[in-house]
Amino acid sequence: METRDLKGSLSATTITDIFSILKKQLGAEKPYDFVKKIMMVFDITSVSQADIRKALNLGFKDFADALQVVCAKQIGAKYLITRNTEDVQEAEGIEVVDPETFLLSQAH
Repeated sequence: METRDLKGSLSATTITDIFSILKKQLGAEKPYDFVKKIMMVFDITSVSQADIRKALNLGFKDFADALQVVCAKQIGAKYLITRNTEDVQEAEGIEVVDPETFLLSQAH
């Protein structure tokens, strides 16, 4: 069986979103442990003031989507994996795919 090395990254803003959602759903304590586990699997991409400016200038309908594209470009990502593929416009050289499509593409 062939193995592939994959490296995943999440933006710092995604981590805060995950934390907030988990805190609402699970209470105040569990999100800390979950975020620690996420950091064992994924790299965390920082978000700078310059990144925010770039995202604002992309003209996307959704600022969060624009910021994800900027972060993906910053790390040289091959893929941007999102459930919201319709709203992620022009990622210039980055393939935008939903999670299921990405996982199926890696199964071969």
